[in-house]
Amino acid sequence: MTNPNIIKNLQLNMTRLLQLTAMLLVASSLSAQTIDLNNLDEKKKLKLSGGLSAGMIGYAGNSMANRNPYTWNVAGNLNLRILETIDIPVSMNISNANRELKVPNTPSRLSIHPTYKGVTAHIGDVNMTYSPYSLNGHQFTGVGVEIAPQKRKFRYSAMGGKFQQAVEYDSAFSNQLAAYERWGYGGKVQFVQDIFDIGLNVFTAKDRENSLVTQPDTFGIVPQQNLVGTVDLAFRPFKGFEIKTEFAMSALTQDIRDQSEVVERTSGMFNLVFPENNSTAYYTAQKISMNYQKKTNQIGVGYEKIDPGYRTLGAYFFANDLENITLNLGKVMMKNKLSVFARGGIQRDDLDGNKAGANQRFVGSLNTNFTPNERFNLGVNYSNFRTFMRIKSQFQFINQLNQYQALDTFNFTQISQNLNINSTYVLKQKDSLSHSLIANLGLQDVYAEQGGNEQPGGSNTFYNVSLAHAFQNNRSNVDIVTGYFYTHNMVSEDKFITQGPSLTVGKKLFKKAMRISASVNYNNTSSSNSAIDPVNVINSRVSLSVRMKKSHNLSLSAMQQNRGSDVSQIGSISYYFTF
Repeated sequence: MTNPNIIKNLQLNMTRLLQLTAMLLVASSLSAQTIDLNNLDEKKKLKLSGGLSAGMIGYAGNSMANRNPYTWNVAGNLNLRILETIDIPVSMNISNANRELKVPNTPSRLSIHPTYKGVTAHIGDVNMTYSPYSLNGHQFTGVGVEIAPQKRKFRYSAMGGKFQQAVEYDSAFSNQLAAYERWGYGGKVQFVQDIFDIGLNVFTAKDRENSLVTQPDTFGIVPQQNLVGTVDLAFRPFKGFEIKTEFAMSALTQDIRDQSEVVERTSGMFNLVFPENNSTAYYTAQKISMNYQKKTNQIGVGYEKIDPGYRTLGAYFFANDLENITLNLGKVMMKNKLSVFARGGIQRDDLDGNKAGANQRFVGSLNTNFTPNERFNLGVNYSNFRTFMRIKSQFQFINQLNQYQALDTFNFTQISQNLNINSTYVLKQKDSLSHSLIANLGLQDVYAEQGGNEQPGGSNTFYNVSLAHAFQNNRSNVDIVTGYFYTHNMVSEDKFITQGPSLTVGKKLFKKAMRISASVNYNNTSSSNSAIDPVNVINSRVSLSVRMKKSHNLSLSAMQQNRGSDVSQIGSISYYFTF
């Protein structure tokens, strides 16, 4: 049964969207240029384009604990073009998954992005980016605007909205953290010229301390407030050479409820605009880089320093307590057959000397691609920079039941070293026959964090290896892919090995308008820990996709997964329409 609160909130959001859209259109028309409607093609006065998709997934089996037996999802993107001048893109993603999922940001989204000349508005569930140190791609529900006239040197931006909804603590979902309702606002102004750019942005966010009935202090979750200001400058004295610098200051109050007497401190101009208490701390970050590029060669140097504890509530994740000095080199050679881009330097932490131990290490990244001929391609990528990423064993994708399965987990990990080697070799390419060999090697040294705290046993080392052979016969429209996958995972002192083969067969019918495929894969997980029993997983899938009149696409699939004594059946249907 549909939750009435969801319908009510959706209706309210739709009403607000329509009101704001009408206001924007009226405002645009007041300053619009003169348009000759009589000589304008009727089809160009109002043009609608985009796509709409809908999907349903059903589950059955004896492993249905904590699983919704029925999930639906509707997604779409539309663009309304008015008088060949005004664009109003609309995107949405609505699912019933958020009825069971208690998270600060739900998977259901609805947004509209009207554009007129150099003015773009973002309305609904959107995200914007000002700086890596302030507002950096965090989703919010609200309104934003960007003004960038083509013939003017100034550019403006402003935004405001809800950054996360309140989530009460629920002992039945102990892996889902509680959260306070959070609102954020920001603005940015830039002055852009050919020789130099200068910009200033300010972002602030605050939690509503009364948004939770039960305050989860025992879990270290407290209402916070943040104010960030950044200044950036770019200087281009001659062609190919650029100097960029950015300075940021963040004021963060860890607990806005702290009413104890404030200890006098020196906090500069922030004292004038940011209320502080004894849990308030001030941090800075700075970055400067110089780069020169000429034809296919490039060289650059960079310096970055981020104070210990630096945080911004405008980003999901942030690495701090580091100082980087780097050198960048890049070159394309051998008549564009080989490209090499390298970045290396020194990184150190414990900038304030408060840690039990300090680290200083060489950091670097290497990206190469070698294509000596049409039959062979080799790519090598390595990095050991501190950066936040999601990392998963390849078998999590192989054994995944559906595209929403990952929504109920928010274990994010931080990679310290990452090496990927990918290669493709065409064994035979003749007439309508093709044989290709694909090999991938991945080595990843990671440790897991959640809520800013390292998790017990979170240190992991992954070795992912896969080897596949792809056969394609364009005459009979048959393709066959066979592969073998191997993952070696070291968790603290335990070792886990998952491996197994995979087979996929597909065929196109009715002048390639229909494709039917079947796949089966088996994988076994064993552990060095004798207390952990081996796990065998068998996945069997059948799928059918049909394209009708170039704009209609229908897909059906069925899957059965045998995981030991647990058996799951999943069926799905999806439809996609473009116009």
